[in-house]
Amino acid sequence: MGKIKIEYLCQHISCKMQCKEGAVIVSLDDFTNLRQGSTEAGCMRSPSKVCKLGHTQDFKILSKKEYIKDEGEESTEPGSGIDQEQQAIDVAKFSQLEEDHDLLKKRVLTLEQSVNELHKKKKASKKRGTE
Repeated sequence: MGKIKIEYLCQHISCKMQCKEGAVIVSLDDFTNLRQGSTEAGCMRSPSKVCKLGHTQDFKILSKKEYIKDEGEESTEPGSGIDQEQQAIDVAKFSQLEEDHDLLKKRVLTLEQSVNELHKKKKASKKRGTE
């Protein structure tokens, strides 16, 4: 079964993963199904595992061409639709996002603790004023 390489542009407005554009390799049958999944002209739905957050998004098709595997090229993980170089980039981005997420969780916790302390002080000062 033939495969095609599709260069795309993600149509999701608030994409946070910086996967706005790229390329995927899919079978012709999968491409047909992805095209039918989108209601937008010139678009297709994203293949599974392409969106790093696990969503399916509309991808504008920038180009599509027959995919011919180079002799020295390693195979991709079955069914992933992403080449290994792209997967390595994705893993690095995801690792950075995990680190950023952990840092943000710590900052939010610190802010919540500060707000709770302020509420306690405010309640204490109100009690002193009414007694």
